[in-house]
Amino acid sequence: MAGSSPRMAINGARGRMGREILALIEADSRQGTCALAIDQSTPPGEISSMAADLVIDFSSPQGLTRICQILAKHPLPLLSGTTGLDASHERLLRALSRKAPVLWTSNTSLGIAALKKALRSLKMLGEFDFHVEEIHHKKKVDAPSGTARTLQQELTSLKLKNLSSPVSLRAGGVPGLHRVWAIGENEWLCFEHMAFNRKLFAQGALQLALLLYRRPPGFYSVEDLLG
Repeated sequence: MAGSSPRMAINGARGRMGREILALIEADSRQGTCALAIDQSTPPGEISSMAADLVIDFSSPQGLTRICQILAKHPLPLLSGTTGLDASHERLLRALSRKAPVLWTSNTSLGIAALKKALRSLKMLGEFDFHVEEIHHKKKVDAPSGTARTLQQELTSLKLKNLSSPVSLRAGGVPGLHRVWAIGENEWLCFEHMAFNRKLFAQGALQLALLLYRRPPGFYSVEDLLG
């Protein structure tokens, strides 16, 4: 595989993100080629025997469970951006990471990665009130979004005194808007990230996948790969 693009299996290929990733691969095969487009109807035997170098997963909690169970027996690098997960999914991902490199992230935007780093500067505003809000299209099921939860966790790690719960709004076709507020008595500060379309998430997923697939087994973060 040295010098060649990786063969990718796309889990959740019929979903919005799956289709975006497939479109990018078709437009530029230097980023990778599609070894298998996986959806709910794909037989497990076809998945376990696929000639792929890595798996990109944007499916559902159920779809992630199935692919992790298959990869437990046939390990491959896995990048997952599926949200709405619980502790059982984290256990599956952690178990796979002992055999292959694994990255789970709520958001593959490089802008969100930079935002997470920027939030650490808020610790100096310890007496302010802090708040996360997010807006997504009305077909998005989980609320708060996985990204809002990640931003909330970042703020929680700073041990801020006045941190409220995230607020979510589902409306229209908004790809994704996240705001983090720091509000004082006489001033306020707002970090805002707006996704213009889903292409940016697909581009980020491919960039991260290319960084991930040659890594040794382990459970990686976006910061691990970019830093």
